[in-house]
Amino acid sequence: MPTIDPPCVPPLADSPCAPARARFFYVVAPSKFVILFVATFGFYFPYWSYRNWRRYRDTTGIKVIPWLRAVLNDLFIYSLVMKIDRQVQRLAEPPRWHPRLLALAIILTALGGSIQVWVPDNLLGLAAGLGVFLLQTYWLLCVQKAINAVEGDPQGQANARLSGLNRLWVALGGCVWLLTLGSVALELR
Repeated sequence: MPTIDPPCVPPLADSPCAPARARFFYVVAPSKFVILFVATFGFYFPYWSYRNWRRYRDTTGIKVIPWLRAVLNDLFIYSLVMKIDRQVQRLAEPPRWHPRLLALAIILTALGGSIQVWVPDNLLGLAAGLGVFLLQTYWLLCVQKAINAVEGDPQGQANARLSGLNRLWVALGGCVWLLTLGSVALELR
């Protein structure tokens, strides 16, 4: 009687019937991540969140609604980071990181993103808002680096190039940055 091979086990199994390991999360080169996040004033965050949740759903089969989790990304970032951490812990040599602290920091900076509402409309308020934005960028970059480690692509080479659409967003964001900096310069006069 012939033997029957067991069915392919998803993602982490080294099975001959699985030609390539499915990715749990969205790989992005750190430099590309920072460029897109900063150039779009953080509007890259919902897109990034959507891509991660969609990849997670497609790989695991768990029913999540990626677009809803992207729209409400501040509410779902903790859950996403903890799912990433589960995969990080499976690595032979997991990188040192603090997922709960990172998720909390991202949530707090998202809430603090409207700091200019509480701080007077002057250079100090602008500096405080920019500081909060840069902190959020850094903490999300830490999460992206963990994703890249999980996916076996620490440098994010699979998604390092800026596409034409990426370049368009960077150009539009650059225009907004120039207008913003121009208006700040005019106010300082």
